[in-house]
Amino acid sequence: MSLTPARAILLLAAALLPLLACTKEQLAAATAAADLPSSGSDTPQVTIDAAAGDATGAADSGTVDVMDVPKVEDPGSPLLDVPNVPDVPDVPGVPDLQPPVDTADAASDAGSPPDLGVDVGPGPCPEDPVCADALKCADPLIALKGGVSCKCAWPNTCDCNDGTEPYTTVEPLCKEPEQVALVDSTPICVSPQTCGPSGGACTNGAECAMSVYHKPVASEADCYCLICPSTVLTLAEHQSRSAAWTQHCTQWLATATCPAVKCKAPAPPRCVFGQCATSVPECEKNEDCVMALHGAPVRSLADCTCPMCPTTPMNTTLATIHQTQWQKHCQDWSNAQPCLPPPCAFPPTPVCGDDRRCQFPNN
Repeated sequence: MSLTPARAILLLAAALLPLLACTKEQLAAATAAADLPSSGSDTPQVTIDAAAGDATGAADSGTVDVMDVPKVEDPGSPLLDVPNVPDVPDVPGVPDLQPPVDTADAASDAGSPPDLGVDVGPGPCPEDPVCADALKCADPLIALKGGVSCKCAWPNTCDCNDGTEPYTTVEPLCKEPEQVALVDSTPICVSPQTCGPSGGACTNGAECAMSVYHKPVASEADCYCLICPSTVLTLAEHQSRSAAWTQHCTQWLATATCPAVKCKAPAPPRCVFGQCATSVPECEKNEDCVMALHGAPVRSLADCTCPMCPTTPMNTTLATIHQTQWQKHCQDWSNAQPCLPPPCAFPPTPVCGDDRRCQFPNN
């Protein structure tokens, strides 16, 4: 006789029927044999601890209805054993759980540089003792070995830039061998060896001048046409060359052919490291200027002072850079003093002067 699908189903049901025909008394006996607590219901429940693989009666995992268990022989019956749960396979893109990481230590281990503020350089640079004896550098510059010769440099950058952020994208036109360098966020012309300007000794910018006299005149043979003021000199040197040119070149000019050039007023020179320096305009309009709290750069704790009243006309961006430097180096120092805010009158509104420098208003 062939086994049809319908007959197969009937035979399977007949085989399973005795297993499902448990009476209430048999279920109670199974519960007592397993030493399981009774809930007082007709269908007591057994709690399976999936991690431990045995019957605990605790409510820390799921619950399994007794009707799901075909037969209970004894507490050690393999019918109650839960096979070991396999490890959860790795899921692509999901990292393993790890203990918390100390981000500060991780950054240190990775060699990440700390955020030190706006005047950061790649240094510090060690001074070369031989060069220090051979080349005298203006403070705070130090002497380094530069190829086959010695040169001056900022100790935090190892070059002629002091590490500050520029307040302008305009650069001065430097004459060979000078080059553009940033000093106090301002582009100036400096010597590549000394990292300082060479316009002559000064104590402040008022002692310097942008001159049309680019070389001395000792006789008519030295005469030249006066074009635009592009040479930085001390005011005394400028006046001396002007007098010499007038003496030797006035008659020469009557027969010379000199071009007529319309010149834009140059930016006033600065006094940097005790030398007159070519600089750039500080402003183009009044809105470029503000009254600043800090009239000078704040490079370290040694430059810290308690903020007083805003009394220095300055480029707005440069004033912000100085304020950022002060907060970096002096905020904690100020809190420890403490620095008390002084009573300040409302400051005047600065203007951009004809020389393109921020200044006090005339009225």
